[in-house]
Amino acid sequence: MARQYIKGENAIVLAVSPANADLATSDALRIAREVDPSGERTIGVLTKVDIMDRGTDCRDVLQGRTLKLRHGWVAVVNRGQADLNSKVSMKEARAREKEFFTSNAAYADLQNIGTGYLAEKLSQHLINEIMKNLPSISQYIDQNIVKLESELKALGGDLKYGRGSMLHLILTLCHKLEKAFAKVVDGGKDGGERILDVFEVKLKEAIQKLPFQKILTLKNVQNVVNEADGYQPHIIAPENGYR
Repeated sequence: MARQYIKGENAIVLAVSPANADLATSDALRIAREVDPSGERTIGVLTKVDIMDRGTDCRDVLQGRTLKLRHGWVAVVNRGQADLNSKVSMKEARAREKEFFTSNAAYADLQNIGTGYLAEKLSQHLINEIMKNLPSISQYIDQNIVKLESELKALGGDLKYGRGSMLHLILTLCHKLEKAFAKVVDGGKDGGERILDVFEVKLKEAIQKLPFQKILTLKNVQNVVNEADGYQPHIIAPENGYR
C-alpha cells in the first residue's frame, strides 16, 4: 500500500528505519530504491535512537559515511508505548528528545537531529520541489484552461443568469434545433414534397411487391377463419385470425 502513494514523481519519500536494526535489510530503504532509484525524492529517517545497544550509535550514518543518501539522514526520538500509555504530550516528548541529543556526546554537535530539524528539512525540500515543478504545473493549468474554454464554447458559452437571459437562451436553442430538424427532414427539398413522394410512390411500390396472391388464397383465408373462430361460430370472423 505504501508503494502506491510514493511511486508518484511528486511524492517525497521518507525512508523510516529503526536505528537499532540492520539498515542493510531495511524494507523502507528497499522500497524507496525501487520507486526512486536516483534518490532525488528520498530522505532517510532513523528512529529508536535512544534504545540502541549500549556503546553503539548511528553517528556514521548521520554523517553519510555509511549508507549515504542524496538528501541525507535525520535522527529522531519518538514517544514509546509507555509514553503513550502515560499520555506524555507532544511538547514534553519534544523536550525529552532535545535533552537526549544534547546530552549525548555522539550527537550533540550534529545538526541533522530532532523532529524540529526534520520538519524544517521537509518544508524546504517541498519548497524546492514546488519551485522546480512550477513551470510544468503552470503549463498544465494553461493547457487545461484552453481545453475547458473550448468545451464551454461548444456547449453554448457562459451560463446565463437572470430569468430574461435564461429565457432568451432557451428560445435561441429551440430555434437552432428547429432549423437543424428542418434541414434533416427537407434534405434540400420541400418537406411536403418528400412526404408526398413516400405515400404516392414508395408506399404504392412496396404494397405491390407484397405476395398477396400467396397469402390471401381461399384455402389460407378459410384456415385463418377456422383457427380463430374456436368452438363457437361468429357472424364476422374475429380479427385475431388475421393478425
